[in-house]
Parts: sequence; C-alpha cells; structure tokens
Amino acid sequence: MAVPQPGTRGKQITDQQHLQRRQFLRYLALGSSSWYLSQAQPLAGGEATAQHNIVRKPRPALQTVAVQISINGQLRADLAETQQELPLRVDGRLKYVEQLRPATTNRLTAIRHYERAEAEIEIAQQLTQSRLAADHRHIICGGGDRGDELFAAQGPLTRDELDLIDIPGNSAQWWRLLPTKPVKVGDAWFLDRAAVKALLRLEAISKWAVRCKLQAVAGQRLSVAIAGTVEGAAGGAASQIRIDGSFQVDLKLQQVAELKLRIWEDRQMGHAQPGFKIEAQVHAVANPLADSSPAAKVVTETPSSEFHTPQDDLLLLSFQASQGGFQLLHDRRWRVLADTPEVSILRCVQRGQLVAQANVSRLADRGNKPVWTPTQLEKKVRTSLGDKFTRIVDSEQRQDGRGYRILRIRAAGAAEDVKLLWTYWYLADRQGGQVSLVITHEQKHAALLADTDRSFADSVRISARVADDPRTQANVRATRPTAVK
Repeated sequence: MAVPQPGTRGKQITDQQHLQRRQFLRYLALGSSSWYLSQAQPLAGGEATAQHNIVRKPRPALQTVAVQISINGQLRADLAETQQELPLRVDGRLKYVEQLRPATTNRLTAIRHYERAEAEIEIAQQLTQSRLAADHRHIICGGGDRGDELFAAQGPLTRDELDLIDIPGNSAQWWRLLPTKPVKVGDAWFLDRAAVKALLRLEAISKWAVRCKLQAVAGQRLSVAIAGTVEGAAGGAASQIRIDGSFQVDLKLQQVAELKLRIWEDRQMGHAQPGFKIEAQVHAVANPLADSSPAAKVVTETPSSEFHTPQDDLLLLSFQASQGGFQLLHDRRWRVLADTPEVSILRCVQRGQLVAQANVSRLADRGNKPVWTPTQLEKKVRTSLGDKFTRIVDSEQRQDGRGYRILRIRAAGAAEDVKLLWTYWYLADRQGGQVSLVITHEQKHAALLADTDRSFADSVRISARVADDPRTQANVRATRPTAVK
C-alpha cells in the first residue's frame, strides 16, 4: 500500500486506504482460518495455558544449516521485441556452518563457511549450473547499510553467486519471526515490516499481513504456522506474494530450528531484469554445533574487524564478460541486461527508477596502430550522438598505475526533450587491448551516480577474449528470478 501523499484530497485518500487495509486483513484472516483449523491438534489443559518465553531478540548460536530450494514457474522476458513466457525450473542446495553474533538489540551478524552452494537452472530446456567459487565460501551476512547484505571476506562476489546464496528464509534473520512477548498455544502475532522484508528478501514493501500462530508443543519443540500476503518490490519491479508454511522453535535455545515455506510470487518485469510467476519451496534445518568441533573453527576464529565496518570494495560485485575480454566491478544497484560478444549492457536501478545505463565493449586489438587521441575520441563522440549532441562538458587524458592509457569525454545533449549526459571512456593497455565504456543518464541523476563512471573505469581489467584463448570456454549466463534469493 502506497504511503498517502499530502494534497487537497489527503483525508479522503487516507480513509479509503484504511478501508482497503481492513479488507486486506479480513481477507487474510478468513482465507487462512480453514488452514489453521486443519492444522490444529488436540491439547492437554496444561499445554494450552502454558506461557512460552520465546521473545524475539538476536541470540548467539553456532550451528550447521542445510537448505533445499526448488522453483517452478514461468519467466517473463523480452525476446526479439516481444514478451515471452519461458518455463523455469531451479533446484538449489546449500549447506554451511554458521555463527550468529548479536551486534545490537535489533541487529545480528552471521559468519558462514559454505560446504556446498550450487543450483541447477533450466530455462526453456536450456540447462546451466551455478556454484559458489572455492575462494568465496567464507561469507559474512550483516555488513552494509541494510545490515543483511551478504559478502565474501576474500573479495567481491559475482551477481550469480550473490543470487545463489541470498535466498528467502535467510537463517540469520529467523529471530525476527518470533513474537514480542511470551505466547501460549493458540496465540497469534503479525510480523513487522523488517521481518517480512528480511524473510522474502524484498527491497520495499507497500502492503503486508503475515501472521504466525503457535499451534502445538511437542517436548522441547514449538510448532508455529506462518501464512500471509505481501505486496512489495525488488530490483525496481513490483511483486505480489503469498506464503504458507511453518517453523519449529527450540525451547531450550529459544531459536528457530527449522523452516518450511511455500512461496507464490508474481513479479513484473523490471528495468534490468525479467519478471516471473513462480512457486518456490524452501526447507531449511539448523542443528547446534559444539564450539570444540573442527568445523566450527573456520567461523569462530573470524575477527570482528572483518564485518563491523566492511570495506566498500567487498560490497561491490564482479562482472566478467563471457566473451568480451574484460572484467570490472560495480555496486549492487547495477544489473547486467545483456552480455554478447559485441557489447555488455548494465543498468543502474535505484528505488524503482532507471538511473543510468552502461555499454561496455572490447574493441578490436590495435596491433601496431597508436592509441586513440583526444581529438579522435571527440570526433567519435560527435558522430555517435549526431543531432542529440549539444556540447562537450569536460575531458581528460592520463596514464594510470596499470599502464593503461585513458581518455574521457563528457558530453551533454538531449533526446525527445530529455536532458542527458554521456560519459565516454577509452582504455588501452600496452599489449594492444582496447575497451570502450559509455555511461548514459539524465542530467538530474548526476548526484545519484557521483563518481560511478570513474569507479567503473578504474576497475576495468582488459584480458584475452574467449576467441583468442582456446583454454577458456564461454560462460552461458542465465537470468533467473530473485526468488532464488
């Protein structure tokens, strides 16, 4: 539900939205009542009235976690200028050792070492595999502004690796599922915005009603049902979600020990990623691990300095063109839209709006020819922009510590009455390799990008193209839904 905006009809809009929310909650309660009744178990008098103090707060833990996730549905993609729905299937398996370290009363950091992280992805009968690299198995969850970003202590992840491990039902956020006060069998509570965002890995939520209900007690385990509906967004794309499932709480540890979720999600196409309509099933089980266990050392010996103030470069993502002969780093607002031998296209999406586009191309090796001059680059810029060109804003040339010759020209212009800025970069190494980088954005978005174009250029590494290196095989990139995450 969108936040009401001030205006002459503000009171009318607010009343209408309050009515919609009451109807939404009523729909949830009625729609879920038969499910809760079917799950109810006969209880002894003492069990029905006993209070269980499983109050929500971050608690320390050392555990092994095993996760299975399966996805079936349709992927919506623009192919040949037409929208198509492609059959989608994903089977993922994760297993990791995890230490939970409370940081504050409402924040927790997880230190993980992945023993297994892989997924089989099938889109329109095209099968690909996704795996976490061997040198990216030490993962920290808890850095960055949001407090739940995942990053590798050894260096930047790729987008594929991040999507593989950033899944719904993140075990580092299970504590948010618990109630805010002691409960007895039959009691119910609604999850707050932060809990729902963390559970479903959404960037924004406009309307939600997710209810938990303590159903039964069996020894030292509590069984809690969870169900609800959510409207939100991720990657700038609107999403409608329905969830249904349960989780088990260990009374002794006062922590969630097992989570089962079924997720139905209908996500629209975004500026930089496909849409989809899927059903996902997530089953995660956590088992306590002794401090003396050899497997525990890899996480317990991680110093706090690695995650309390993570270096900005660890939160970046690494992109390597499948056949383009270069790699670079970018922040997480950027997503790869296309990756072909001719050009790789990335788009920056922030808070639902398209901020910028970057086109990166590996040019033909120059051989014995000299590198481009500023005059040559300016001529190419003017020719490329044609009638859209207005003026050259600024330019520079230099040679950096990599030995790269670098030219940059920023040009201003307009297209269909929209004021635009284009920043052209030309990079050439000493071996004859050349890369062109063009970042385009509206002039009003200049502050959002800051020095992004310079960061892109400074991170570029020119390498041998696939066609030039017979030892390298092209990576087939499959765009998959973020319900995997």
